[in-house]
Amino acid sequence: MLFRLSDVHKSYGSQDVLRGASLQVNRSEHVGLVGRNGAGKTTVFRLISGEETADSGDVVRARGLRLGLLAQHVHFEQGATVHESALAAFGHLQQIEHEMHELEYRMAESSDDLEAVLERYSHLQHEFEREGGFES
Repeated sequence: MLFRLSDVHKSYGSQDVLRGASLQVNRSEHVGLVGRNGAGKTTVFRLISGEETADSGDVVRARGLRLGLLAQHVHFEQGATVHESALAAFGHLQQIEHEMHELEYRMAESSDDLEAVLERYSHLQHEFEREGGFES
């Protein structure tokens, strides 16, 4: 199980957004959440991510679960495609990956500082796995 909502209620002032909502998503499942504006789609995501808490009911997340959300209203750089803008959310991971490739080249060159290069590579690899959500 990645996450589960059980009999969740969430209101904003007098506006009930979720009334007894239940949902479970398991590993390897692909889910689309579709509904009219104001139906609670973003609220569900905020509850799952821990950004908000339910008024009542249970929200359970798998340990180490990491989620990402592309905002509804996105400022796109002039000339950027939707794909490029979505990938920008992974800019830090791309920087880590780039540095790892540079270190791989240095390792192949049998550099004098091989021990330091290996240590830095190991650190980056762990950071990449942690931030990319690849930890089990």
